[in-house]
Amino acid sequence: RWDTASLQYYIGMWKPVERGVLIPVDLETAYLHVKTNPAAGSRDQTRIVYRNKAGEASGGVLITSLAYKLLNCDYASTYPPTLPTQVDKKWTIEKRSYRTRVFCNGVLVVDKTVSKGTCRPGNYWE
Repeated sequence: RWDTASLQYYIGMWKPVERGVLIPVDLETAYLHVKTNPAAGSRDQTRIVYRNKAGEASGGVLITSLAYKLLNCDYASTYPPTLPTQVDKKWTIEKRSYRTRVFCNGVLVVDKTVSKGTCRPGNYWE
């Protein structure tokens, strides 16, 4: 079930996420801030899809309360024990070149650099 009331992003102010609508953030120069609060019965996942200069999907990150996955690049991985336990979470996604870092409530929980060896052919992040 899609629950937009429990998912927001920040660009100058908190705004509700509309499913399928692109959020205008250049992750090479800025951060994406996402706030989640999984309501009872709602899906506990947030998918951030990166786009290349042609506007095509080019990797990304799937975030749940228990694990994360770098899209098109690796299998799901669990967070380190430092993941904050609060239900309300503020995620900061940073992508610089082939490196993705994810912070949860200010704590670094993902720090991965991808390569042609870790991504499926044709899905290499641009």
